[in-house]
Amino acid sequence: MSADILTRKYEKAFLLYDHDGDGIVDQADLRQIQDQFLLAFGAADSEKGAVVRERWDDFWAALTSAIDSDLDDRLTREEFVGGMRQLSVGEAADFDAVFRPLVEAIFTLMDSDSSGVVTDEEFRQFQAGIGNADQADAALAKIDRDGDGVLTLDEMTADIREYLTSDDPENSNNWFLGEV
Repeated sequence: MSADILTRKYEKAFLLYDHDGDGIVDQADLRQIQDQFLLAFGAADSEKGAVVRERWDDFWAALTSAIDSDLDDRLTREEFVGGMRQLSVGEAADFDAVFRPLVEAIFTLMDSDSSGVVTDEEFRQFQAGIGNADQADAALAKIDRDGDGVLTLDEMTADIREYLTSDDPENSNNWFLGEV
């Protein structure tokens, strides 16, 4: 069961990125998800949106560099799931080098009022953007480490790391992208 939970989480993330549903994640998919999120948070044509897009592009470059086995700048489901598994058991520094730009991009976008924390409303907006509006409150209740109703960048980084590395089916961070 534990290996199955990681595979389910990686496949859920893959499906989130495979915007056109062709079984490949490529630069066009990345642009579509960026546009979707930037529009949802009203940041499409803003300075903040440009920063978010740049960090997301940094993530894509790091991810494909780490797991694109045939070096075609596209990730099949097999490359994505296998690569995520490889990153999850590797060194924390390697994991952070790939994922920190994405965490910072998403956090910057979610923190729409630039308060330095993601509020429950901002988290709900994020969850709605990935199709999990009905699970937003349950997800936040499970992943909010200190129960204060907000997420800091450090909390979100730890949550995403655990989401992507924990093979414990009961780990509360399994809810980061909604129920697995």
